[in-house]
Amino acid sequence: MDTPEHQIFKVLQHWQPERRVWQKEELLSTNDQLFPLFSFLYDKTKKLYEQVPRRKNGENPFIHPINVVINLKKAGITNQITLCAGLVHDYIEELVDIHQLEQNITTDELGKTKLDIYETQLQKAFLKEMNDFCVEKQLQVSAAEEIVAITKLLTRQKRHFYYKSISGIFTFPDKDIQKKALQVKLADRIHNVLCIESFDEPGRMHTCYKTLFILNNVKQWLIEMLGKENLDLASCLPEERLFNKCCKATYDAFLTLLQLCRKQGIHDVTSMLHLAFKKFVFEIQGLWEITEIDTNQQHPFRLFQGIIKKYDARLRHDWDVLDEMKKSEFDYCKKFFIDDVIKCSFGLTKSDLKIFHFLMNEPEEYFMTSDISDKLKFDLSTVQRSLKKLFEKEILNRRQNNLDTGGYVFRYKIKDKKKISEMILTMIDSWKGRVESELSKL
Repeated sequence: MDTPEHQIFKVLQHWQPERRVWQKEELLSTNDQLFPLFSFLYDKTKKLYEQVPRRKNGENPFIHPINVVINLKKAGITNQITLCAGLVHDYIEELVDIHQLEQNITTDELGKTKLDIYETQLQKAFLKEMNDFCVEKQLQVSAAEEIVAITKLLTRQKRHFYYKSISGIFTFPDKDIQKKALQVKLADRIHNVLCIESFDEPGRMHTCYKTLFILNNVKQWLIEMLGKENLDLASCLPEERLFNKCCKATYDAFLTLLQLCRKQGIHDVTSMLHLAFKKFVFEIQGLWEITEIDTNQQHPFRLFQGIIKKYDARLRHDWDVLDEMKKSEFDYCKKFFIDDVIKCSFGLTKSDLKIFHFLMNEPEEYFMTSDISDKLKFDLSTVQRSLKKLFEKEILNRRQNNLDTGGYVFRYKIKDKKKISEMILTMIDSWKGRVESELSKL
């Protein structure tokens, strides 16, 4: 039976994309303090997009920033700086792309360096132009600085692959700028995912995959920000509204993708995606781990390319290539570390695993939550959640100690190290069988 949360999610309605270009007065009230600046940015952006090719579905490209602003407003965001940033979130990146095309700049390291230098120059010029406008109109100059900071955070530098660029948002030190950038990014992804009807299957897959990566990181960010494990689908927080709508759009896009693939006889695309996600989880310890990505290994993109290569081979009936890739998958699976198997089998997070190892390596005695928190330098609430999970999975024993001052505390220890080791070995054998069965479908 579906959980109440899943039932809510299934009936969650999309924010249908707007197909017409809204006027500036429809997006922001003329009475708003920053309307003059918004109007200035609206005109500049509209003029820029006259040079940009039409979208894949044939629409005016200016419709995209319009929809980003609309999505922000639908989420309940009224902050004028955020709305301005939504309007110009791609402004610098589009200018760089136009410059690259006009100057015929290559994508080698030298070319990427030239483009990144040009991007920096554009950002400085853009900031000066907005500052001058704010001074002229007697608006706060700080508004221009904040808009550029958000835009800069959302702009992908050419020397960075997509996932490295995205990680910069989640590690940004200014939390207010970070929050506004994430709001804009989610509004951006909602529109992009809802407008992929003209994409081919690989294009749809890439768009969904990129969005899934962002969503997993946003989920972790929301949990840390809100201090809770379960997000409320009915929440009135703008970040959660955007997150839920983007999840729904991506979920439905994946379903549509699978249906389209099956119509072409590619019934095993589900297995391809499933295995890729499993590999991603094993390799970087969960989709939300963005800070530990090796810049020399483009994990997400490499895995995505693997899916597409298998998809193309299957579509073209290139059985030799497919067989070679299947063998490669088997070889890959042999390289999994035992920690990865433990995490996957027990459903543990990185923190859970570290606490598990701590207790396995310590003498079989009871530890208080505070003891583990001090030794591992973990937040007390994190340790409490992990210990509760390990106890529920019957890995730990728990003992209640009553305090002289009233109340009580729990102490925990590993149940039986030998039995735990035997349990892990059993899981490895079971896991190996499941992987081999899954791979045989490819």
